[in-house]
Amino acid sequence: AMLEIVHDLAPGAELWFGYFGFNTSSGTSLDFRQAVDCLTANTDVVVDDITYVNNGAYDGTSVVSQNTSTELNRLTNRVRGYYNSVGSLSQQHYQEPFVDSGFNVSVGLNTWDIHRFQATATTTNGGQGRNCSLNPGDGFCADRVMLPPNGVLRVGLQWDDPFGASANDYELFLLDENAATLYLISTNEQNGNDNPVEEFSWLNDTAVVQPLSIYIGKFAGAPKTLDMFVLCEACNPIAGNKHNFNTISSAVLNNADAGGGVVSLGAINASDPGNNDIAAYSSRGPTNDGRTKPDAVTIDGVSVSGAGGFSSPFFGSSAAAPHAAGIAALVLACQPSLKHGEPGDAPAADRTALRNALLSSAVDLGSVGADNTYGAGRLDADAAAAAAGCLPDLDGDGVPQLVDNCPGDANPAQQNNDRNFIDLSPPKLFDDLTLARSDEAGDDCDADDDNDARTDADETGGVGCGGAVTNPMDADSDGDNYLDGAECALATNPNDLNSKPLLAACGAPSDTDGDGITDAREICHYNTDPNVVNTDGDTCSD
Repeated sequence: AMLEIVHDLAPGAELWFGYFGFNTSSGTSLDFRQAVDCLTANTDVVVDDITYVNNGAYDGTSVVSQNTSTELNRLTNRVRGYYNSVGSLSQQHYQEPFVDSGFNVSVGLNTWDIHRFQATATTTNGGQGRNCSLNPGDGFCADRVMLPPNGVLRVGLQWDDPFGASANDYELFLLDENAATLYLISTNEQNGNDNPVEEFSWLNDTAVVQPLSIYIGKFAGAPKTLDMFVLCEACNPIAGNKHNFNTISSAVLNNADAGGGVVSLGAINASDPGNNDIAAYSSRGPTNDGRTKPDAVTIDGVSVSGAGGFSSPFFGSSAAAPHAAGIAALVLACQPSLKHGEPGDAPAADRTALRNALLSSAVDLGSVGADNTYGAGRLDADAAAAAAGCLPDLDGDGVPQLVDNCPGDANPAQQNNDRNFIDLSPPKLFDDLTLARSDEAGDDCDADDDNDARTDADETGGVGCGGAVTNPMDADSDGDNYLDGAECALATNPNDLNSKPLLAACGAPSDTDGDGITDAREICHYNTDPNVVNTDGDTCSD
């Protein structure tokens, strides 16, 4: 499905697929890293949507994240751009410091202090938290999910200790509320040389929805900041999220948090009016070391073929990332000097130039400048091409020279009244609706905006035409169905409805070019060429 999106944007690109057993759950993070190594060595652009829970801290230091960054920056590798999914987990995350609820759980001789869940400036309470006791004033001791039949819940918890050196020991408990059974479900030991992680998976093999409560217990050590992902696509929503206590920020997993120029993409639905609003599920940053993620946003919710049973439309940042990869492929196609093996090859500079072309030209959304919702903004293929020097922008207005309607004048708005509806009342069909006399020139450099054969300067300055001042945005100022320029040429008053030339004075009554309009009307009514069937070359006859 991702390759289909790349192909839609860059149909000339050769496509590779790095299979590593992910579909069968046999692929490990080592297999994934080997696939990354292979692809970065052999292709120009790499895109993935693979993330890992508890493979390391969510700060770019995990072995997966470091490998992705390293291979992108390896001087001998062919790759020039690496794009990945920032994740679709903003509704499945919790991050807060440990707070002792005052309640505990004992199993044999062991006792755990239970964490208090609560709403904060960054965490919401969906109204279904598990109370610590029958007294609501005692607060909440558990997060809750609603797991439907055959649904799978996976929970990954870590805290801010160094990996391989944690002496603060936490565990996870799970209460099956239907069965009234509490499980001590994840019991990794942390005694000074261990990873600060706990995790479990749970299948609902019953025929009813299971309300499940997740408890975090501190067995030994100091209070730490807890970072938990509640991965459950099938879970019934609680106040719009997949669990009760949700933290929308810092929901960036391993690999999505990779640094070193790796571009992580968030998602905006294709159906969103204006394509300006982030998808609710798109993961927000920052990373846990404070870096901005995502780096940018692109579109999801697009059609794919459905091959292999894949759903269509295709939603999630998994669909957003290949849009960025396709744009990068197009930029490399039109600016081959950035590719591997070109004369004067400079891998580091090429990668930076490609990345900057995409990010510096993005449409800024949300807060001014880069932010942890939209990154640099929504990528724009044409603007990225211009920024990469594919399409020169000599007037510096951000519009590529080849499509700039005033290539010598800075006019970023590209306003062109030739393309606007000025007056649709019959028989004034010239230019406005049928574009019979459009000239493509923007207002900033168009000498005759209304195409009435009288320049704007002459109309506003009363030059010629007996000193008559006419409207440069109205081709027929007096409404007598004769162009202002034609009236001036035939010595009638363009501001007097009752002063108009005889049609015979405009030219022959015949239709020289056979376009269905007499020569006289073409000259005096439409300012089209009586000798040319299609004056403006738009494939439609005058």
